[in-house]
Amino acid sequence: MKRIVFLLIAGALALSSCKVQPVLNLSESSVEIAREGGSATVQISSNCAWTASCSDSNVQISPASGQGDGSISISVGANTISSEKNFTVSIKASNDAGVAMASIAVRQHAAAPHLSVVYPQDVEFDGYAKTITAELTSTGDWTSTASNGVKIEPASGSHGSYNITITIPENTTNAPISHKLEFSIQTDGGSLSKTYTLMQPVISTVTYGGVKYNVKWMADGKLWMVENLRYVPEGKAPSADPADNSGIWYPNLLSTEAKTAADSVAKYGLLYNFKAIWGIEPDTEANVKSVEGKQGICPEGWHVPTNAEADALIKAYWNEDHKGAYIPSLEEAGFNPVFGGFVQQNTSSAAGKYTSAMRGYALTSTFATYKVNDDNSISSMVKGMMITSTSKFNRISLANASNYGGASVRCVRD
Repeated sequence: MKRIVFLLIAGALALSSCKVQPVLNLSESSVEIAREGGSATVQISSNCAWTASCSDSNVQISPASGQGDGSISISVGANTISSEKNFTVSIKASNDAGVAMASIAVRQHAAAPHLSVVYPQDVEFDGYAKTITAELTSTGDWTSTASNGVKIEPASGSHGSYNITITIPENTTNAPISHKLEFSIQTDGGSLSKTYTLMQPVISTVTYGGVKYNVKWMADGKLWMVENLRYVPEGKAPSADPADNSGIWYPNLLSTEAKTAADSVAKYGLLYNFKAIWGIEPDTEANVKSVEGKQGICPEGWHVPTNAEADALIKAYWNEDHKGAYIPSLEEAGFNPVFGGFVQQNTSSAAGKYTSAMRGYALTSTFATYKVNDDNSISSMVKGMMITSTSKFNRISLANASNYGGASVRCVRD
């Protein structure tokens, strides 16, 4: 019995020693792929089954397995970045006697450097603040810079496509602004930069009620209408009778008659009283004080100027000899210092009338005086910019204007 067991063990050892170890030989240990993509073939010599694999999904291997001698094709898509790519293809041959391993280093050349920014085709630049979205495409890590307060978000990134947000601040000058946006990428071969120029025009008009008003940045740093308002709210109509308390009248500059022609209205604007501007009566001091700095009859984003804003404008063009803002200086700056005349009505019970003795006011939203008179009529006033043109003075200065009369309105940007 012992002899039989010994013979069985000896036979098993003899069979084991006859198993052939796996053999695995490759024709190439490394291959190169063009930046545009492509494939490479590697011959495999083996005495058993083998498999080929790569951990990167960009690499395709065909066939992925085989038996004995054969070949594999290694395919890689186009490289979209400006850095070379490196992959490893692993080959494994195995049988009952063991495992043999080999690898192929795959090197793909870097893509040609590329950087572009595409703006929407329908974008229109104006002087107001604007945010646009552009598409940036880059083959490398990129950064950006911009001039004149323009913001780019994100300001940097890696390769690929991005939707970038470009925020352009308001043009607060009276000249077009050239904004320069520079984008740069770093590549294996150096750097690549592209500069784009966005031209931003001046803010020259604001449209309100279907009418375009000229506007201009003045030396006080504010954006002003340089025309008198001629807006007519829905359901209202301008009147040629200053005694009718309608609240909106045709201009009358230096005349006792209304100037109703369309070209006169375009030139001089309309005249408004407190109620037409604010929608409330000026019959309490609280009402008159409540409108300081508010929009009133002006467009959205604009307001009836405060006394402080009017004073700052006057001081910006001050002439000591004339004790006010010098009219020629305002004309040169483009303010168009022409008001539309004046409807005189000093109290709530007085009859309004056109006066030819005054060139007019442009009202502010700032309280001046309030009084209940002995006859229970009300005297109510705000501050206004008044034009004086005499042999001694040629100026705009500040004065009080009745809330029951009619005067011009110039709006200022918030």
